Amino acid sequence: MPHASLKEKTLDIAAHLIVFAAIYGFLLSFFQPSHLLLKTIITGGDTPSHYAAAHYLVHTLLPGGKIMGWMQGNYAGFPLFQFYFPLPFLLAALLQLVIPLEIAFKVATVLGTFLLPVCTYGCLKLLDQPSPVRLTGAAFTLPFLFMESNSMWGGNIPSTLAGEFAYSLGFALLVLFMGSFYRGIRENRFILINALILTGIGLSHGYTLIFAVLASSFFLFTTNGFLKNLGYYLKVNALAFFLLGFWLIQLLWFMPYTTAYNLVWILDGISQVFPRILLPVIILALMGTVLAAGSALKGNEIGRKEGKVFSYLWFTILAAGALYAIAYEINLVDIRFLPFVQFFFLLVGAVGTGILSQRMKARQLIPIFLVFLVLYWVDLHIAYIPRWITWDYAGMETKALWPQFQAVNASLKGSCQDPRVVYEHGPRHRAAGTVRAFESLPLFSGRSTLEGLYIQSSISSPFIFYLQSETSPTPSCPLSRYNYSRVNFKRGLEHLKMFNVSHFIAVTDTVREAIEKQPGVIREKEFPPYTVYLLQGNPDRYVSLLDHEPPLVLTKNWRDIAFEWFRKGDLATHLVLKKKLDPHDADIFHSIYHERLPEVDPVDLHNTRNSINSSNPSNRNAEIREIIGPEEIIMETPHIGRPHLVRISYHPNWHVEGAERIYMASPSFMLIYPTREKVRLYFGPSLPNYLGYLLSAIGLFIVLAGIRPFRNTGVIRYPLSVIRNSLSKAIEASLIKRLIHVHHKRRLLWGISVGIITVLIVTILAVRHNEPTQIYNKGMKHFNSGEFDMARTVFEKGLARFPLSPVADQTAFHFAVTFYKEQKWAQALESFEAMAREYPETRKLPEVLYHIGLCHLRLERRERAIGVLRKLIEDFPEDAWAEYARERLQELGLLS
Repeated sequence: MPHASLKEKTLDIAAHLIVFAAIYGFLLSFFQPSHLLLKTIITGGDTPSHYAAAHYLVHTLLPGGKIMGWMQGNYAGFPLFQFYFPLPFLLAALLQLVIPLEIAFKVATVLGTFLLPVCTYGCLKLLDQPSPVRLTGAAFTLPFLFMESNSMWGGNIPSTLAGEFAYSLGFALLVLFMGSFYRGIRENRFILINALILTGIGLSHGYTLIFAVLASSFFLFTTNGFLKNLGYYLKVNALAFFLLGFWLIQLLWFMPYTTAYNLVWILDGISQVFPRILLPVIILALMGTVLAAGSALKGNEIGRKEGKVFSYLWFTILAAGALYAIAYEINLVDIRFLPFVQFFFLLVGAVGTGILSQRMKARQLIPIFLVFLVLYWVDLHIAYIPRWITWDYAGMETKALWPQFQAVNASLKGSCQDPRVVYEHGPRHRAAGTVRAFESLPLFSGRSTLEGLYIQSSISSPFIFYLQSETSPTPSCPLSRYNYSRVNFKRGLEHLKMFNVSHFIAVTDTVREAIEKQPGVIREKEFPPYTVYLLQGNPDRYVSLLDHEPPLVLTKNWRDIAFEWFRKGDLATHLVLKKKLDPHDADIFHSIYHERLPEVDPVDLHNTRNSINSSNPSNRNAEIREIIGPEEIIMETPHIGRPHLVRISYHPNWHVEGAERIYMASPSFMLIYPTREKVRLYFGPSLPNYLGYLLSAIGLFIVLAGIRPFRNTGVIRYPLSVIRNSLSKAIEASLIKRLIHVHHKRRLLWGISVGIITVLIVTILAVRHNEPTQIYNKGMKHFNSGEFDMARTVFEKGLARFPLSPVADQTAFHFAVTFYKEQKWAQALESFEAMAREYPETRKLPEVLYHIGLCHLRLERRERAIGVLRKLIEDFPEDAWAEYARERLQELGLLS
């Protein structure tokens, strides 16, 4: 306010104090310090599992000089922070130097929420908005934060309470970045600052990083100073890429050893995207946009100025919508991009108030009026948030099942050396703080479990969640490209043994009854509602000599092969999975297959020729000694040259001493052929890590070169001149340089922009409705309308595109039912039998068997029908379809 009077300045200062006092007073009335500063373990949704990761970072990784490292506790081991975002955890680790970790972590979880109003104010200031607009924007963050229409999308308080606090921090930094980048690119300033903010965004959350990179490309879609804008854009992004190198390079390099987690969220309607709490601000946004467009068309200077800001903000909204549309196809969760749409509408609304009030007197008073109006409006729409905040920040120790939960963990006390513990998944655990409470077994008991939070970080995730469905009536089924099983403890116990699980925790009578029917299961301890079972016959070791020769399967789709083996294969014969054959493989593996499961009987190792040391006696009873550490496995074995299975997840950063190499073995384990009695496996950095370290070092060097006290030192000046000369030569030879001399640049650049937008639109139209649940729902619309031919076409597409999705069995079932409805008994029988073969684990198997029996009856195959119906009764005696089968047999005179 360079020309403001003393009165205006005083009003402005008062408005700032009142607005921010109102905003933060309102926030603190919910996030009460008495809970935030209570030394308890935060709970709610994913958050306790995040706390366990923070605890591991502070007490294991950082003392070893690492930010990223191996964690044995979940997913049969996985690389912690390889595929998740370390910044909020590092901030908690920094805070715990002065306050307890429990409190430090709570503070880290609310950081994004409390930063958002300030970052919004800063963004609008950098967008050259007047003081009243900035304050209004800060106030408008409250409807977004307290929006209760979703609790998983990110950014708002319910999402933060559910565990999305890293997203919230990245979101707040993103908002600041959008303003800083706008100012910086127009004035050719802030390259270093913007790169540092972008680095912080990337280390906070991947979705905010992707959006920041795309949304800031707005200035590339203009011919006004295009090359200058492109140069600025590349400088900021390149420097951020360098700074992120230590984390980003290994993430991208090891992407093939992660599990894709993409999801199409089924929306309840447009009101879920634009709920009632946001509507007043959205109306202001639309009104302001119309007025700004009208002023710009009239040639009004203010209209032209504000038109640029409106264009920028609307571009961010459209960019978010585009990412939402294509997210599933690029292995992302679509609804993670909708908060950007919601929030930037609010920013447009804030700027809109500036347009609407530009001729009003005492504009400084408008934000004061609006902030209290916003508080009243928000308060009317708050329902469950206060209860959730109290639940989360009071801590696990205050929950009803905490004594029993603690007792279970105490009874299982051990370390990662001990066999794993698995538990029944289900809603009863919420009384211990969260349905995911037992994911923190490594924190509370020291013992490893299988399930965990960071699904994408491990290649073992699909197998572990399939196993969960075999042992839990209410499984989580989080992966959209894999199918799941009915409760099946017979097969489930085989899988548990494979993963070296010695104990199982049941919480419902259904599971207790099912597991107690299996041999070798002993009820060991009771902590109602928890029952701890000992699984007899478990090897209680992580390293074991294989009973059968492992066939080598050469495949580019090792995940599908391994998953098929895990579901339906011979679990006694593990497979070695590789993409291509190396020269020495034929000397080691007797059986080699291409893109399919072996169909021969396992070869006993007594007769195998795959031994590196054929003179070595194969006394299988000779003991193998093992020591399992957090990032190291030491074993002593007399079985030199023979295949040893290590029941820990494979990852390229595992190295071995005492064997030539580590193979990947089904489902996702490691396998070695020792060349000496003592073998050491250790998790450590490899080429991508060193490359990332180098890039980050270069980035830090560039940052130091941009700071005046360091810039003129000899250590900085000479390398900097070399880098500048190299970049100049690269630019001289580049396409960008040639564009400078191209005539009609404006037409060319507009053509490029139109081409990009056209490709994007075509891509969006092509990929929509290309997700298994959407395809299934589309088929069901035809099915319910009696359009069976069209339904079959859609179902066939779904099965061909997604043969292992969670709805694959439902799709196959209704495909068969279309024939049944049309009384095409032979085709129906063939389709039902195919479904039973392909999906033997399906929860619909009793219903499928019943329909197979009926099809045989319709085809006058009485004996076959009777056999199938009796099998249904024998295998599923308590199922409703077994009762129907009894009725049919009774009609045939076979039951009294």
